[in-house]
Amino acid sequence: NVFLFLHEGVGALNLLTPDGTVNATRAPVLASLQAQAVTFPRVYATFPSTLRGILTMITGGYTSTQGSIFTQISHTFRRISVPSLFNTAGYRTALFASGRLGFEKLDLLWQKLGIQKFFDSTTASAEWQQKNKLSSWGARDEKTLDKAFEWIDSEKVKSPVFVTIFPCSTHHPYVVPGDLQRDHPEIRWLNRPEDRKEKYHHTVRYADWVMGRMIEGMRERGLLEDAIVVATSDHGEAFGTPRPSNWLHKNELYEDNIRSWQMWIPFKHGQPAAAAATPARVSRKVMSHGDFLPTLAPLTGVEVATEHGQDAFGGGYSVRRQFFLKTAAPSKAGVLDGNDKYIMRMDGTEEELLNITDETTPVTSQRPARAAELRRLVLGWVEAIHCDWLDQLEGYADELKCGGQAGMYVNVREQPAGVPWARRMAMACWPDGEQLRTIPIVHPTQRPLGIHMEWVEIAVGSPIVTNWLTPNGTRVHSQSMHLQVGWHSTKMHWSPKRPLEQGNWTVEVRCKKTDAKIAHVVMPVESSAPVCRMMAPLRLRESMLLLGGEGATRVNPRQASLTVRSRWYPVPNSTDVTYNFGPAKEKPVFTGKLTLKQGWDKTQYTWKPGGDLAAGQWRAVVRKGGQELGSVDFVVDPAAPLIGKPRE
Repeated sequence: NVFLFLHEGVGALNLLTPDGTVNATRAPVLASLQAQAVTFPRVYATFPSTLRGILTMITGGYTSTQGSIFTQISHTFRRISVPSLFNTAGYRTALFASGRLGFEKLDLLWQKLGIQKFFDSTTASAEWQQKNKLSSWGARDEKTLDKAFEWIDSEKVKSPVFVTIFPCSTHHPYVVPGDLQRDHPEIRWLNRPEDRKEKYHHTVRYADWVMGRMIEGMRERGLLEDAIVVATSDHGEAFGTPRPSNWLHKNELYEDNIRSWQMWIPFKHGQPAAAAATPARVSRKVMSHGDFLPTLAPLTGVEVATEHGQDAFGGGYSVRRQFFLKTAAPSKAGVLDGNDKYIMRMDGTEEELLNITDETTPVTSQRPARAAELRRLVLGWVEAIHCDWLDQLEGYADELKCGGQAGMYVNVREQPAGVPWARRMAMACWPDGEQLRTIPIVHPTQRPLGIHMEWVEIAVGSPIVTNWLTPNGTRVHSQSMHLQVGWHSTKMHWSPKRPLEQGNWTVEVRCKKTDAKIAHVVMPVESSAPVCRMMAPLRLRESMLLLGGEGATRVNPRQASLTVRSRWYPVPNSTDVTYNFGPAKEKPVFTGKLTLKQGWDKTQYTWKPGGDLAAGQWRAVVRKGGQELGSVDFVVDPAAPLIGKPRE
């Protein structure tokens, strides 16, 4: 049996001492097990974020560096993954996550890769969610673990199993349930957690306690007779080091953000397999998250050929450079080669060469040749790993893969300076509202016409204009769009008068400020081409309540404004929806209208109440006509904190 305890944002620098041993104050359970374990204290996350960090782990090193990761993971990954590895070997496979994984489509990723039993806090009943809510991020970790025990008991699950427990308490806002602090002295923090870092360390101890409960529960069920427990984390977490501006995880590529760890603990007959007196075994290997899959594979007896990862226990393990990238604006990529770490902005405006023993002091100016060498390696990796990833996606448009013949492919290293960096451009439609279909040849009656573009993450907002040119070069339509910081893909639609003139049209994208051409695609129009229609209904993925930009479930009666943020499947056609606010099971006290534009996938709607809200259970409901598309439940409570300025 294999049990993966996947911490959220507990990096090596948060958990381990410089010599690789576990800080026993923060994680006493892990510290007590380390003598019977093998610890790898230098495991690098390819991305300092959950979705892409886990993607690399469970695919053996594949990852996306451009375009819409959400669109890409909706396609079937044709290579073996961690879930499919264990499925092939005859295991029961399960994931139990405390968080709301749908927010980043992490639920889709696990299920597309074949996990048999999937649970996150949103799959439980509304009553369970309300009773066990921990924070805006998800549910109490020990209650999620109880769901795993319920599944094992109710289905009488027998060996072999692969079970992942994925807590969320160590994600901001770092919450430990008050009743546990009262009833369980072992998870009380030595100091009152008054600042953010202290609160975080308290949640590390809470998650560690939950891991101890997992081991005890699996032992009671006879599942540790022959087992491996693996503990690791998706990425790190920063608290103002090595730069004062470095907080949380996704904003930088320093050791605090991307350096993770792994601990492998073998069990026999319910007990750790090694003698208690064995010194802690701490490896010096420099590893990647991509090594996780090939290291697991020998346990199953399934042969796995991986291009990117290595078996950490295998005799042929070799030292490799570690590459990484972040897409939070400004987008950056980097490489670790020996003790040299190189980080560059993807727009080419900044770079720094560091020694990982002191990331506060760049040495770029002293070693320009080394910086240039590593820059070439980074740009090559950004392109090559993305091409490898796209090649493994079934049904992903060939025109958008590297070397696609239709459409347009731009090599990032040849992109002109001073304009946004486009990667790919193709004529497209979205017949189900989400799944991309490229159109190499357009029918004269095609409507709407779509342009799909993938960009190197936009670091500086920039206006662009798209021109549609007839076969004789006449411009018949232009559309403007302002690229926002952080964007990585765009969709643009035009509904022309039909029929279109047959022949080779040109669609070009230019920088609006300088008129420099960014990209273009030839659009053949022929009567023999099929017509692609957008037939999808309007569908809402999920909504959440925001106060001051943060998720919330409790609202002060004097709150000046309430914002509902919604994520949609791409809107098939422009339409109006309504937002209703009111006490649960009563008529709404406010109804507002929002016009959705074709292709949108995110919206925010803000209501500013005219008076104090009545205490009690409330709902915000999104409707189209008489149909409810989704809702958000929240509690109006005079004891809730007032976020921002009170209503006058």
